[in-house]
Amino acid sequence: MTVETVVAHAKAVDSARRHVLAERLNVELLTRARALHRTSMSGYLARRPELAAVAGSSLQAAFVEPTLNSQFNATGQQLLGAIGRCLLQPEPQSAVRVGWTVRSPGMLPNTTPPPADAVEADALGDRMGKA
Repeated sequence: MTVETVVAHAKAVDSARRHVLAERLNVELLTRARALHRTSMSGYLARRPELAAVAGSSLQAAFVEPTLNSQFNATGQQLLGAIGRCLLQPEPQSAVRVGWTVRSPGMLPNTTPPPADAVEADALGDRMGKA
């Protein structure tokens, strides 16, 4: 996690908080935020063991398997982050970038994560600036 990532997340949560307090939520925004959260969380949970293995002893606690209770308790904060990311990065006309995959308009991700090789290829493309 970089400083830029933390700042971007704080801006997203603040943007979402302001949007919620101004009562400007709508079904379309909540649907996009839900899809973004489900896709990115399923990708993270699929990669969590790998991340924990390479984290080293000092950071392994950050990648402990989440309990159902901890996931439930974090849902509100995660939803604000997802709403904020949707607000700060509006939906493109031709495709919606959700997590690591690009989907056509009107297509929502299902609950199954993308294949590991597709996730790795998309993540590699992002690191190389070819997203």
